[in-house]
Amino acid sequence: MPPNPLICVAAVLALIATTAAAQSVRSYFPLNDKFKNLDGVWTVTTDTETELLLFGEGLGVGDVVTFTESATNCVERFDASPISSTSPDGVEARVTVSLTTSSDLYFCLNGTHQGDDVYITAEATAAGIPLPVSIVFLIVLLGLSGLFSGLNLGLMSLAPNELEVISASGEGKEQQHARTILPLRRRGNLLLCTVLLGNVLVNSTLAIFLDGLFGGLAGVLGSTAGIVIFGEIVPQSVCSRHALAVGAYTIWLTKFFMVVTFPIAYPISVVLDKILGDEVGAVYMRKQLLHLLKMQDPYNDLERDELDIITGALTYKTKTAADVMTKMEDVFMLDINSILDFKTVSRIIDDGHSRIPTYRGERDNIVGLLYVKDLAFIDPDDKTPLETVIKYYKHPIEEVYTTTALDEMLDLFKKGRTHMVMVIHINAEDPDRDPVREVVGIATLEDVIEEIIQDEIIDETDRYLDNKTKALVRRDDHKPFALPPAAFAREETSFRLSDNVALAVFTYLATQFEEFSPNIIGGAVLKRLLGRPECVRLLQKEDLTEDEMWLYREGEPGDFFTLVVEGSLTVIVGKDRLQFEAGPYHAICLSALTQPGFVCDFSARIKTSKVVLVCIPRKLYLDAVAASKITNQREHPEVFALAQRAEAAAREHLAHVHHDDDDDDDDDGSGNAGTAPSQQQPNGVVGEPSSASAANNGAGYEERRQESPPYEPTATPPQFAPPTNDSSSARLLDNDDDDAHGHGDNGFSVV
Repeated sequence: MPPNPLICVAAVLALIATTAAAQSVRSYFPLNDKFKNLDGVWTVTTDTETELLLFGEGLGVGDVVTFTESATNCVERFDASPISSTSPDGVEARVTVSLTTSSDLYFCLNGTHQGDDVYITAEATAAGIPLPVSIVFLIVLLGLSGLFSGLNLGLMSLAPNELEVISASGEGKEQQHARTILPLRRRGNLLLCTVLLGNVLVNSTLAIFLDGLFGGLAGVLGSTAGIVIFGEIVPQSVCSRHALAVGAYTIWLTKFFMVVTFPIAYPISVVLDKILGDEVGAVYMRKQLLHLLKMQDPYNDLERDELDIITGALTYKTKTAADVMTKMEDVFMLDINSILDFKTVSRIIDDGHSRIPTYRGERDNIVGLLYVKDLAFIDPDDKTPLETVIKYYKHPIEEVYTTTALDEMLDLFKKGRTHMVMVIHINAEDPDRDPVREVVGIATLEDVIEEIIQDEIIDETDRYLDNKTKALVRRDDHKPFALPPAAFAREETSFRLSDNVALAVFTYLATQFEEFSPNIIGGAVLKRLLGRPECVRLLQKEDLTEDEMWLYREGEPGDFFTLVVEGSLTVIVGKDRLQFEAGPYHAICLSALTQPGFVCDFSARIKTSKVVLVCIPRKLYLDAVAASKITNQREHPEVFALAQRAEAAAREHLAHVHHDDDDDDDDDGSGNAGTAPSQQQPNGVVGEPSSASAANNGAGYEERRQESPPYEPTATPPQFAPPTNDSSSARLLDNDDDDAHGHGDNGFSVV
């Protein structure tokens, strides 16, 4: 009976099924470290040859192992590798494979799909970056990480105002670096966002790269160590000391990343600007600044004196008058009843102070201040009472309390009213008594300045009292005071007039000019004035330069009066430059004594080879007038009061006269009160012109010849004549009127 075909087909199919069931791969295991198990799936890099240990059934030598991307069939398979060896029972087999496709792969054995179980699947990844390239890339990432970290600390720690200071006052490259960084630093929030975004981006890339390079725990530890050491510690320690240089040299890289991150960094920076407002740099209070200066003392270029001055300027506001004052028991004072004789004046000069408080009765009863300059025209032989001088000058006495701050005292001194104040203490210790006001000391501008500069000011006086130690300190070159003050002793080495010539000049000035008359300057004061070395000048033409031969120049201020005693000057006046000779006893620029800011409308220069001149500066003249008033007040109080009333009346009369003159000027259209312009008189020179010059000028000068002044053989000065109520009192103020002898400044005068 022939076999049934159906039975044959079933037998073949059963045989095939038995064979397939007997020959299969259940799992595998790599025999080297080329495969890595990631989440239970073995992963290998493409084109990497590796040996696998297969586990299954019916495995034999020569069986072909292939791979496919399909999870159901082996129609498309590749990377065929034959089994090299098997165990006797066919359960284990070894095969060497090299995968070329990067994908999830499934096993095929002799063209039969082994299923999609995770144990018989593999994952192939593309080959990584070559090792040299990986090393370079790793170094670049670490460098960028360190740069961004350093810039974050270095640039953001430099405030814009600090950079402005360095760019304005820095030195060398430091100044250039600050100017380079400042424009970027002014946009602080944008710079901050750029640096932080760059730092985070680089650090994240570095962590992923190291993880892909080493994988697992090694990647984590490697990225952490690299970022901490090379990305944080090292760069921040360097940039904290050299932030300017690093920021300036890498400014191009910072700008590049600002462009790259602009779409993200700019919106964030705008929000921060709106919320936080403008950036304010470091601001130091007074105490903080002092501490900062002390900390930087070993490193900056400030000298010790400069540091003391800065410290004093910052702390003097915190101190009060009680801290700098000189106590009353240490103050040199004078009784108001003292007489200014030689002994008293010697004590004043020897003490060396320029301002001396005066008291009445008790020392804390301060009634006035004496300035040493008030003694300039006080003759010790006159024995003038101190009270007379105090009442005449009436120097203000300012008072401050012991709690008054030094800055308030400095503001008071800067007003110029005084440089000395009395320090007042309100004693309220006894609750049963009303508070008592006590004068406990004095303070001066010098005390405040010494507190600011933190040092003692030693002037040219012979000795001084140290306010801190209260010790009397003498200068090394101290000499005991034994000679009269220089103000009362003639300087024998300087040129002076002989007694006869001095008497002639004295008589001439006192009798011919109202400005030197006895009711303006007393005889004794005028004699001392003419005896001062600076008022008598002997000029040799050969010893002078061209500029020095000109005493006055047209259009320039003239602040002194000149009387020619010997020789002659050439005086040039008018637009036509007319010249005449001013010989002995010609007075020049008399108006300069009474008119502040007098400007010459003439010129005068030395003509002869030798001239002797009496030159009296305006300031010295005014001091002499003030000294005469003190003397007149002491010797003739009733006359002095009469003179004061006459002077007031003269001022009022002069105001009316000037007002009438102004009306006349408006009527005739000229400023000369009816006088033709050709008859205007040049002001300031009194004397005799040459007839030719007067005729040629045609200016209508009134010629006045001053004869040689007669004088008595004795040196008795003119007696003091009290002023009367006539117009002579007005002539003290109006120099255009005739003087007491019938002449004025309009004779041969240039005013």
